[in-house]
Amino acid sequence: MYSDKIERKLRPIFDAVECHQYKAGNKLIDAALKKLGQNQMLLALKAYSLFKLEYLADGLQILEDIVKEGPESDRVLSIMAYAYKDADRLEGTLSAYIAAVRAHPGDEEMLKGLFGAYVSAGDFTKQQATALQLIKLSPDAVNYLWWAAVSAAMQARASIQGQASALPTASLLTLAGRLMDRALDRTPPGAFTFEMLLVVLDVLLASGQHARAAALLEGSRARKACTSPTDLSFLCAAVAAGAGEQEAAARRCREVLTVSPHDWAAARLCLDCLLAQGGSGRTLRCRWPVWVVGGLTDTLLEREPGSQEDQTAPEPLGEVQRRVLADWSDEWGSNLPPSDCSGSASPGPLLRATHLALLDGLARGLTARHAEQVSTEPSGPADKDLAKQISSAFRTLSTLGNVVLDLGPYLAILGGAEAQSLADEAKAIGEELWANSSGAGNTDKRTQEAGLQALSNGYQVEFELGLPRHTSGDQARGAAAALLTTYAAALPLSAGLDAKQRGHGEDLITLAVTRLLQGHALGLHGLLPSALFVLEAAQTTRTSSAPLRLHAAALYALLGCPRAAAMQLEALGVKQILHDSMTAHWLLPALLDTGATAAAGESLDMFLKAVLLLHDGHRKDSGETLIAAFQHGSYSKVAEFVSFKERLAASHALHVVRAEEAIRKLRLLASSPVSPHTLVKAARHLEEQAPPLPTCISFNEDLGTRPAWFPPGATSASELGPALALRPCGLWWRAPSAASRATCAEAQAWRSAQRAKLEWRRGLPRMLAAALDGAGPDAGSEDAEGDSGLRADPAGNGNGKYAHGIWEVLMPAARACWAALRCEAGTEAPKCTAAPPACAALSAVISWLQVRFSAWSDRLEVAQQGLVNDPLLHLSLAISGGHARFVAEEALWAAHALKAWLAAAGGAQGASDGNLDMCADIQRALSCLREGLGSLREVLEALSLAAAQLPDAYDLAGADAKLWGFAPGYDARLVHDTTVAEQRQGLEQLQAQAASVLRILD
Repeated sequence: MYSDKIERKLRPIFDAVECHQYKAGNKLIDAALKKLGQNQMLLALKAYSLFKLEYLADGLQILEDIVKEGPESDRVLSIMAYAYKDADRLEGTLSAYIAAVRAHPGDEEMLKGLFGAYVSAGDFTKQQATALQLIKLSPDAVNYLWWAAVSAAMQARASIQGQASALPTASLLTLAGRLMDRALDRTPPGAFTFEMLLVVLDVLLASGQHARAAALLEGSRARKACTSPTDLSFLCAAVAAGAGEQEAAARRCREVLTVSPHDWAAARLCLDCLLAQGGSGRTLRCRWPVWVVGGLTDTLLEREPGSQEDQTAPEPLGEVQRRVLADWSDEWGSNLPPSDCSGSASPGPLLRATHLALLDGLARGLTARHAEQVSTEPSGPADKDLAKQISSAFRTLSTLGNVVLDLGPYLAILGGAEAQSLADEAKAIGEELWANSSGAGNTDKRTQEAGLQALSNGYQVEFELGLPRHTSGDQARGAAAALLTTYAAALPLSAGLDAKQRGHGEDLITLAVTRLLQGHALGLHGLLPSALFVLEAAQTTRTSSAPLRLHAAALYALLGCPRAAAMQLEALGVKQILHDSMTAHWLLPALLDTGATAAAGESLDMFLKAVLLLHDGHRKDSGETLIAAFQHGSYSKVAEFVSFKERLAASHALHVVRAEEAIRKLRLLASSPVSPHTLVKAARHLEEQAPPLPTCISFNEDLGTRPAWFPPGATSASELGPALALRPCGLWWRAPSAASRATCAEAQAWRSAQRAKLEWRRGLPRMLAAALDGAGPDAGSEDAEGDSGLRADPAGNGNGKYAHGIWEVLMPAARACWAALRCEAGTEAPKCTAAPPACAALSAVISWLQVRFSAWSDRLEVAQQGLVNDPLLHLSLAISGGHARFVAEEALWAAHALKAWLAAAGGAQGASDGNLDMCADIQRALSCLREGLGSLREVLEALSLAAAQLPDAYDLAGADAKLWGFAPGYDARLVHDTTVAEQRQGLEQLQAQAASVLRILD
């Protein structure tokens, strides 16, 4: 399009920009513009260079001028799109394409670009209309018909979700269906793809047209589109199940199992269908094994009442269903191999599927028996049958790495004597296989590795069942020592592995760590640091082991060492989407709910920025991903990508980080003497900048990565005891997608608490501004007078523990004080009636401070007394808890609020006696805050000095040193000193923060 002269000018400019030499490129652009005049390509490149040089306003003005003139080519539009993306003005790209299409209505490439711009903007209605325009320009282009049909389906999906729509959902589904029919008619049989089949089925099933869906699957198009016969049978089974034709669905599942007898998904679907034939009266909710994730059918199921419930929930069984389960057991039991095959080094997939199918049938019968309450005995024949089958399955599959994960749901059903018996059997099986494989004369490494895996699995089954229940710290330590001895004996098996590879027997380390922590909870001093030293010792040879790193990160977080915890996650390469699913719940609670925020420094900044960068990058790039899905015909991925985009936009982690970023900015500003007006202005600005909170928050946290003794929300080593008493296989948060999908009461309470806490933290800038200037409903509303207006337990502890801190009394005092001040300013009465309530509210603040300072002094005294015997534990007590949160943040807000009230009261004209009393109470509160902070600062300083002078007699080379004897040359003292140094830094940061507040008070 451009002449050779212009192209010659453009080449060096592009080279400069690609090499990030934006100043040089800008000079070349200016020189070219002088010679060639106002060329849109050059102007678009200039705008891009100006954005890179941080001249945002100048660059935007240039792009705005091009839009007004009308972009002349697709190349100009492409550069403008890059420029707008770099400037974070994505809406500008849409404006540019609208202007270009208006100026060049017959240009197909520009119209395709406009379609892509609407896709990026999420405007499904207009992208469909644009696709129909493309069809008029190129009637033979069938792909444009599919674009229109998929766009219509996305409109229906949005309507199902409750978004505003010009047409009702049924009409939109009809429209999508008609467009799909047109696309089907125009698509040659050889060009019909599996992706097209999936989206057509999605629309048909969402519309309730199961017969048409079944007919489509029976036709030649579907057979050619499905690359695997089992995929086609899966789809047929799902459609039949959804239509209530359970017999046909079961028959289709058996077709799959005939070809792939190890297909566990088909086996479960088959059992679902067989049981549904028994007339239980409930509709079988079948999610297809192959389908459109986030599509119409998926969205409809999500929105239906009760759709989140477990569809295998226990119900009383009829005679037909009992017979089905008995036949199921007989059928799959006949596939089991002779007992002499047990314990083979590499059991086949058929064995795994066979055992799981048997277990699933037994488990359903058992849960149904419990639902019927046939027996009140803790264990009955059905329990014993299930335990026996689990034992049989374990004996056969014990050498597989995922066997405990497979058996977990069934282990959770057992209890009492059956659980103990199963634990003993599993451990005996593992010990037998390990002894046989590692005996004298056996040099086959593969057999030895299988034996070690079986031993590790046996111990893990015992652990999942909550066994053994140790009664003393010495007993727990002995169990840990035995596990570590076995690990040391097995170390030669990992000798040839790279340090970043998973080592053999690593689960023995994490199990030993759990035993040591149990001993710590039983009162044996020193086992908590020993657990940490064992983990660090194991990492000297296995540098990238996820179990070891995650266990160490959990311990460091509980000990108040955010940088050390962050380093563990960094070593695992936690980045990109993992910041949303892991960082949010692994690090942020421990950092933000404790005084560790004062010591986190760069580590916290880095992770907060990483989370924001992930979401910001995806927001900018998601449009290109969606456009690529349309262009490449990956139509089933469109709904999946949109669903993923929605989940990230509503991410709980994202909104937590945004709220904490705002509070960190406020805390930084408030840490130095600043006028109330400046602080209020900043708080109001941050409040205005905050995006609205979604109605439905998406909890994307992968809670299953946490050790069983590290429940969600744990922030202190003092919480280990209750966590270690829980039975691991029954913990709700260890199930897949538990954060978002678990329906038990504990999960719902956790989500409610997390949302309440998020709302509270998001509202803190508004609350602070209201407390400082008395404006707004938070401080001045008569409706709220005498009421703090705070949720009961935003911390998510479930027991009201340290919910709102000083705000519990500060906001009622703010309302009362500002009411009294307004009363003084507007009345001529000899005494304002609002003054006594203000004095009472201030007395509550003083009482709160006195009680808390006394309790915190006692806590710090305990920490100081235990420092010599167990320094890591007691130093963690000194940098976590209510006093640390108060010093790190809340004391700032209290100091500024009290000083603002005092200044306002001193400026009131014609102060009455009541006003004088209020001023005196404010002064008393300030004195109480000053004295308490000063006392805390002195104790923290004394603790820091004591930690620096810990006697060399603190023994790391005693009996516990044998625990990490498997790592020759490992220096536990170095780990200990490094941990203490970080804890001391936390103490020093708290001291510095207390000094900062004291300066404000003075």
